[in-house]
Amino acid sequence: NGIFFIANNANIYADNYDIDVSGNIQIGNNVSFTNCNLKNSGLLTGDLNIASCNFTNSTIDYCSDNITIENCVFNNANIDVRPLSAIEDLTDPKSAFNLDISNSTFTNYKGFSAIRIERFPEFTIEGNTIRNNNSCGISVYKAGQFREHLIAGNVIENNHASPGCKHTNGIRVYSSTVDIKNNNINNNDYGIGCYHNSKILVGDKDITNPEDNQMIFDNTENQLISVDNSFPYFFHGNVIQNFTSDEPLINCIDNSDLFSYGMYDVRYNCWGNDFKPERDLLPYEAFSFEPVWDCGFEAMSYTPGSPEELFESAMENVKNENYTLAETNLKQIITDYPESKFAFAALKELFSVVDISTQDYAGLKAYLETEPNLQNGDKLNDLAKDLITECEIRLKNYQTALTYYEEKVENPKSLEDSIYAVIDAGHVHFLIEDDGDKATYIWKNPELRPKSKNEYVKKRNDLLSLLRNKNQQQENDDFLSEFDNKIGILYQNNPNPFTETTEIKFKLKEEANVSVKIYNSLSSEVNSLVNSKQDKGTYKIELNTKGLNNGIYYYSLEINGKLTDLKKMVIMK
Repeated sequence: NGIFFIANNANIYADNYDIDVSGNIQIGNNVSFTNCNLKNSGLLTGDLNIASCNFTNSTIDYCSDNITIENCVFNNANIDVRPLSAIEDLTDPKSAFNLDISNSTFTNYKGFSAIRIERFPEFTIEGNTIRNNNSCGISVYKAGQFREHLIAGNVIENNHASPGCKHTNGIRVYSSTVDIKNNNINNNDYGIGCYHNSKILVGDKDITNPEDNQMIFDNTENQLISVDNSFPYFFHGNVIQNFTSDEPLINCIDNSDLFSYGMYDVRYNCWGNDFKPERDLLPYEAFSFEPVWDCGFEAMSYTPGSPEELFESAMENVKNENYTLAETNLKQIITDYPESKFAFAALKELFSVVDISTQDYAGLKAYLETEPNLQNGDKLNDLAKDLITECEIRLKNYQTALTYYEEKVENPKSLEDSIYAVIDAGHVHFLIEDDGDKATYIWKNPELRPKSKNEYVKKRNDLLSLLRNKNQQQENDDFLSEFDNKIGILYQNNPNPFTETTEIKFKLKEEANVSVKIYNSLSSEVNSLVNSKQDKGTYKIELNTKGLNNGIYYYSLEINGKLTDLKKMVIMK
């Protein structure tokens, strides 16, 4: 029950050692940490409160249910936090968690993310400046299930990939619920990245002051990239522009029929005078973008439709802790509006309502398995299956979850499915490790089991970087227009599927350093076909199946260290 106390104005210096806390710690104001990491490995950890401190070449790598960090300066330093408790182990979890990171500055960090949070049900990241890092700005994984999940009022700019990393996002969201409001997100590799069944709000319909606009602009690639069932359910009241490149502003990569669940709604955003929908919205046909907004000089006349009104009622009921009414609202959306984008948002929110209220995961699983509108073999059905597996995880049926993810890896519907399954299987591994029961679980594919947390985080970052520009059309026969301002392009292998050999072709507009790699369905590299400087021109490579088993493989083209394209091929001997 002791407390490790660090007094005001103390200077803590170490030669790259850790301060490893097993118990409680109290840190005074204006404490400086240099070349030492603040972390904890014990199960007796109390709250962590840090204010007005400096971190240089240091990391906060901490596990606690209540963390507050404010008015701090991080130089080549980052925050990596997760809760100590599991939601399913608490009788009343709704007031058990708090994470607040505010009014702090992050610069010069070289790693994966200046701020990374995992599994925190509630969090606020507000008023920070995250600038000039070789990393993502903010990364959120498997978090935000409860009422407060806010990223607001931050300046996130000039964050680019460090050597050995593929690309960064100003904000990256994976399998999480997040409200992203009133930020300035500019000059990163990508602006906002939305991945794997995330439920995301981007913008604000109640803006009255132009200074409150959310600015997403001049990010090198896309201002927002959404991959497979994660496009924001609300995307209005933003200023979205790019004066530095002709890349699409919005890139939505989705394997479903574009019109099965309505068009992506990006009305009431300000796109600037150079807005060209056919160029800036990918795929153009899938978006509804008119009326546009005049950047806040005139009030936005946004009117929600019936399913959105029901969803807003559900969210208001959650806010007021009327969880039974919220559940009724959400199920009504799924019953009455199954083809609406709000059916997806409702299904994700339904899981969160169970998390924060009854924790009746067996009952939710039964609903997901029997609701008629969730049994049609479509994308809503795929989401229901993923949430059934999340229920199994909450019930600690880890073997069932592992089997589900391993089967997805073996028989993926898409590259996205394969990558997400690899990431999620690794996540389950660490949950098993936390429970101290690794020996009783069987891995059909031992390659999926991470060797360490650091190896897993790096692989997760690399895998997500493969998900980009899938919808780019590169079939034009004209050499110049074919490149569309890119140095090189990768063609589909021929034949595909194939039994013995296939031809892989790529074309370069100018001399460049080129890498062509082959990955298996576990997303592990199995062959490197090219890794050298190449002149302008067209190249053909013959790939032989010797040493490769039947199944799905992927091949990538990297030019000057950046991923240009990735395609799928199938071996059938």
